[in-house]
Amino acid sequence: MTEDIFAPGFKTDPYWWDAAPPQEAAEAPLPEAADVVVVGAGVTGLQTALTLLRGGREALVLEAGHPGYRASTRNAGNIIPYLWAKPDWLERRHGPAEAEALAGAGKAALGYVLDFLRDEQIDCGLTESDRYYLALTKGHFKKMAKDVAFLEARDIKTGWQAIQPQEVRRRTGLDRYHGAIRAPGSLSIHPGLYVAALVDRVAQAGGRIASRTAVTGITRAPDGTFTVATARGPVRARDVVMATNGYTPEAAPWMRRRVIPFISHMAATEPLPEDLMRELFPERRIYIDSKINITWIRQTPDGKCAMVGGRTGMSRGDLRRTAAELHGDMTRILPALSGMRFTHCWEGQMGFTFDRVPHTGEHDGVHYAMGFCGVGVTMGSYLGHKLGKRLLGAPDAETPFDGRAFKTRPFYTGTPWVVPIMIRWFNFRDRWDQWRG
Repeated sequence: MTEDIFAPGFKTDPYWWDAAPPQEAAEAPLPEAADVVVVGAGVTGLQTALTLLRGGREALVLEAGHPGYRASTRNAGNIIPYLWAKPDWLERRHGPAEAEALAGAGKAALGYVLDFLRDEQIDCGLTESDRYYLALTKGHFKKMAKDVAFLEARDIKTGWQAIQPQEVRRRTGLDRYHGAIRAPGSLSIHPGLYVAALVDRVAQAGGRIASRTAVTGITRAPDGTFTVATARGPVRARDVVMATNGYTPEAAPWMRRRVIPFISHMAATEPLPEDLMRELFPERRIYIDSKINITWIRQTPDGKCAMVGGRTGMSRGDLRRTAAELHGDMTRILPALSGMRFTHCWEGQMGFTFDRVPHTGEHDGVHYAMGFCGVGVTMGSYLGHKLGKRLLGAPDAETPFDGRAFKTRPFYTGTPWVVPIMIRWFNFRDRWDQWRG
């Protein structure tokens, strides 16, 4: 492993924390009772709490670390109008009508986040960009073109275009790809600043966030109320919300068994020369390769640095080694970045489901929204808001994700022993596809 890729002062904290350092909530004794206890002070939990507070209910948010410490300030900051599962897969699995409803919720989620940022006047580096999905093989491009044709045949207006290899070279200067999809209209934010704004709004609405208050158990009394056991003592509650996604604790075993945690790794470079930035990222372009275990590259919201992400799977323990691997991935896509050093490398945990779609609902009286499958900033915000609406009894609380059969697998308890097996299979498929061409 070369040390040449590390800038002075290299950090293994998220890049986002430089502009939005972690906020510790003020230390105070826990109340004996609360109206609603929300477990998890990430995007989902904070949106749920804010909606409840503005609707006239009280909310206590319990967080094992500090607000946003986990996935909410460790993600890529992408806001996209679609689910991880593609429309053709959704249609095959669920039929045309249900697939249309699920896909439509992705657009509704994007609309909610954009309206929320505008209405709250939150400055978190919102930018728009085109995504280029780069085909590593002819087979990958054939599948991409088929995806675009599927959308066009159903008059799903995404603006996606299948681009031939010569057009990829003309637009990007990259000559190793067998075609691409250009997907306009993707959006990005600074997730650290977004979480900081949510924490501020919850406080202004009269909510309370308890940091370093890990939940260790939830019991339901015959009268339907709950006792939430924590590392700092118990709290009685009328309602409980689990908003923990890929970090769902053992205190919620039924939900934990239904979410698969995947670790995603990211790194940020030192500032790029302005001419190189303009050359590589016109219109704030995002590059994504066509592997199953993808690599992506984008600008930071301030337009000064490059970010790369990938190597999804389990935590590797040594982020300097991961940084070296990500640097190789980055330079394979954009060789012009080979001389750039990393200032940060970090990891964050996502929550996937066995059926590839998010879920909201209620189990044994405990409400939940989780399993966002890599689209947590968008879907977590939207479904957290909708979950708050449901607890308020609002008529517009429904989503296509409510009360769906939330399945698990035999012998799976939430411990991610299954992840290394899945990642080895994905990586084998990626190598096999590229060997076949």
